Amino acid sequence: MRRRTRQACYELLAELLLYPEDRIEARLQALAKDVARAPAAIRGPILTLMASLEARDCERYLSVLELAPSCPLYLGYYLFDEPRNCRGAATSGRNRYMIELAGIYRHFGLEPTGAEVPDYLPLVLEFVSFSLDRPERNRTGIREMLIRDYIAPALAPMQARFRQAGGCWTLAIDALVAAIEAELRERPAARRRGRTGRSRRELPVIRFEAES
Repeated sequence: MRRRTRQACYELLAELLLYPEDRIEARLQALAKDVARAPAAIRGPILTLMASLEARDCERYLSVLELAPSCPLYLGYYLFDEPRNCRGAATSGRNRYMIELAGIYRHFGLEPTGAEVPDYLPLVLEFVSFSLDRPERNRTGIREMLIRDYIAPALAPMQARFRQAGGCWTLAIDALVAAIEAELRERPAARRRGRTGRSRRELPVIRFEAES
């Protein structure tokens, strides 16, 4: 898949996963033109979701994705158990996971604003697109490591939860799974296991510095 087509798929998914009134229609239409060139397994679910009336329903969006949601849009939710108290939250696996994500974003030159936590799926998708334009920051395969160790492990439990809930949002996760699987197939570095061979929950905190 061409770089711009891949970027458009991630960006359109990110836009469609925003609250309906926060989406920019002109951007949706522009991105859809590029997504039309993507493989059917990715293109089909995205464009079907875009045309869905349910995807424009603000109350439905809030009930499924935002207010006491059945399907939270936070990757860490699907990877880590919730801490039992505030002290546990500060030292939890999910907190460390978000610190690492923020470090990866900064390494590529994207500074999180604080409006959303780093594992918020639309933000993750925008970054995955953004990082394709920063090959000079990816000499050691950090982007591929992000996909393999930080994103991919969350997708199966997320997809299962969305399918259980039903509705149009399952299409977004199905398209994302297809897009990530395509990256894992096409980019050999994304398939290689980390040197430790440990699971995502066991990885140490990683501190990134910009490459010269």
